[in-house]
Amino acid sequence: MNSKTKSFKKSIFCADMRRFWSFSLAYGAAVFFGAFFDFYLNNTPYGNAVPYNFVNSRFFASSCIANFFGVIAGAVLALILFSYLYSTSSVSFYHGLPFKRKSIFISKLCSGIVLLLVPMIIVFAIIGITKLCGSYIQIRWLSLFYWFGNQVIYSLLAFSCVTFAAMLSGNILSLLAMGALLFISPAVIIGFIHMACQNYLLGYAYDPTNYFAYFYITPDILLFKARGIIYVIAIPILLIISYLMYKKRDLERCGEAVVFPKLKIGFVYFAGLLGGIFSYFYFSIWEYKSLLFVLPFGIAAVIIANMINRRAVTLKGSTKHIVIYTALILLMLGSFRSDIIGFEKRIPDTDKITSVSVLPDRYYTRRFQDNSDFYKITKDEDIKKVIEYHRHNISKTMEDMQFMPNNVEITYTLKNGRTVKRAYAVNFSEEKEYFEEIADLTQIKMVLYPIYNADNLEVLNIDLHNSLTDEIIYPNNPMSKELIAALNKDIENLPYEENAALLWNAVNLCTPLNIDIDYKDLSEKEQKPYGKSSIYFPISFGFTNTMDVLKKYGYYDRFMTVKNIESLGIDRNDDNKGSLTLKDDTVDEIITDPEKMQEILDTLQTTYRNPVWYNQGENEIYDEYLFLDKQGDIHTFVLYQR
Repeated sequence: MNSKTKSFKKSIFCADMRRFWSFSLAYGAAVFFGAFFDFYLNNTPYGNAVPYNFVNSRFFASSCIANFFGVIAGAVLALILFSYLYSTSSVSFYHGLPFKRKSIFISKLCSGIVLLLVPMIIVFAIIGITKLCGSYIQIRWLSLFYWFGNQVIYSLLAFSCVTFAAMLSGNILSLLAMGALLFISPAVIIGFIHMACQNYLLGYAYDPTNYFAYFYITPDILLFKARGIIYVIAIPILLIISYLMYKKRDLERCGEAVVFPKLKIGFVYFAGLLGGIFSYFYFSIWEYKSLLFVLPFGIAAVIIANMINRRAVTLKGSTKHIVIYTALILLMLGSFRSDIIGFEKRIPDTDKITSVSVLPDRYYTRRFQDNSDFYKITKDEDIKKVIEYHRHNISKTMEDMQFMPNNVEITYTLKNGRTVKRAYAVNFSEEKEYFEEIADLTQIKMVLYPIYNADNLEVLNIDLHNSLTDEIIYPNNPMSKELIAALNKDIENLPYEENAALLWNAVNLCTPLNIDIDYKDLSEKEQKPYGKSSIYFPISFGFTNTMDVLKKYGYYDRFMTVKNIESLGIDRNDDNKGSLTLKDDTVDEIITDPEKMQEILDTLQTTYRNPVWYNQGENEIYDEYLFLDKQGDIHTFVLYQR
């Protein structure tokens, strides 16, 4: 009687240990030798010369590999521990024992937890002892605990997901399918929602670079952030639900795809959902995107799922599901088109806003990308300017935004702590009357030109470059400080039409000069690997003080004139000549007159004044200008035509 009342059964636990200890050993060896041993081998030769932060960033990269092993191990272990559910003889054996189902489940669960955690504790101890014994590779304890916490969460989450799938499914094939769907469905569903909202809701802010953050197998969950907390909560919830399903599971349904009859209809529509999402992704390669793209593969998935439920190749019963599925998609489409929640026209009330940030689109590094306080506009009169610009964008349509060259992101921080974010495709070149006052705000200038008012930067070098030449200015050069001061003065008084960093994408990408600055941020408590970062921005001829400094130190002629140019070849690119040289048979025209070459160079270096646009499609029309300098090097400008 006693054996039936205890929840934990030592005999089942010990049997699992004897059967699967080798799996646990292989898991630990894979983590140590496949991730961390390689990390030690690759970093030991550098010794203490390796920057502290660099070592820990490399350790994080190795821990990503270990996390992946944890996901695989957790999933496989759940599969083999509960594989007996898919064999009639094994099911009869286990449930013929004098144990309650609760005891069997808890014993199996304990086996899985021990088999997953013990090897990781050993690996943690090895790395910790190596650190304590004076290893050259100084890993922070925080980094070590961070990895261990992630590893435990990932492995247990994968284990709980597959355990959940095992309780639902009646055969190994359906388990593999359901397990795989559980792995990918959160990311796929969230990604679909983002894409649909972006296509149908004007102003919806969507950053595709963050899409993979929704995969729980992505290593960077940051234990104490919301995503990590959700994962920690999900583990016991999935296991509790799994136990409840295990208690209610009909043993005679071994072999069926879904063992609970009432859940079979849910299986049909879940399959339709994922099939429809993949259909939407597939057909969205077309320029025109519609939510109706969900239907082809979605309906096919509904039919297949119905066949699996019936265990027969038949269309019987599919019609009803197809009609309901199609109606749900049409309802979703109507909801998006009518904007029933008022998303598009919502602008927060001024008295509820504490600050707002405006981020114009740009490719180059945003030095303060992660420091949201840096962008915040807090004055009421400035916030009202942003709101007026927001209203201007609301008057646009999705069709208006298809060919806009720029993007702008507006984020309101409300007094209740919430944020409202909107993103719009815009054309700053044509929207001067709406954006000029905003562009003149200090916060926007510091976004576009990160060197502006940046007293906390220690400049390491300044790289001036364009298509003609490249020069690096070091701090010991007297020109360095003058150049920084001139840049700041120009940015302070920069006319809207000369704001190359703002307007660069509205026109051709050529600007007369580009600047890269390597720096140390003295306000950072911990310096980045190798101790430096970089910022980049283009400048126009409107930077008059900067141009004067270049002239003073003899750099202007190298960047802005043809004094070092011997000849110019022009190719109209109306044929397929392949690789170009300055021979008559590969270019259409050769010019050697200095005045004509200078005139063409001036035009090319000021194309931001003369908007051009890329022809979409295969037949792009452009001219190539090849400048041959006196050293024999060729410098190429490309000018796209309308």
